[in-house]
Amino acid sequence: MKVVHTLLLASLAAAAGCGSDTTTPTPTTVVETFASRIQEKGSAWRSINVPTAGDVTMQLVTMSQADTPLNLGIGTISGTQCVIAASVDTVADSSAVKPQLTRNVSVGTYCVRIADIGKLTQTVDFSIRIEKPL
Repeated sequence: MKVVHTLLLASLAAAAGCGSDTTTPTPTTVVETFASRIQEKGSAWRSINVPTAGDVTMQLVTMSQADTPLNLGIGTISGTQCVIAASVDTVADSSAVKPQLTRNVSVGTYCVRIADIGKLTQTVDFSIRIEKPL
């Protein structure tokens, strides 16, 4: 009886290990790209809708005038303006491990802005990676 009991336990353990989980985890964030261009002493912004409270992260990924710092920020919209709540002066970095700016926000509509801090010498193309909660 002891042998049968041991074989039964071994069979159950093997069967439990052979199963496969066919469910795909539901993503908790979504990534958007904000790509445009700005002129010397200029800025550009776009609105983002955040349907679930949590961290919004931003990364200035590319810019056509390399190694030139720009101001990357997040804020709220007031009329036709993006009123910045948090920002950082940064250069484009497509290989950064950590985002350049993170802001914990409530459900709502926000704006992401990029602005020249007086260092641009020409109109530049840029792209920003925005990750927000779903």
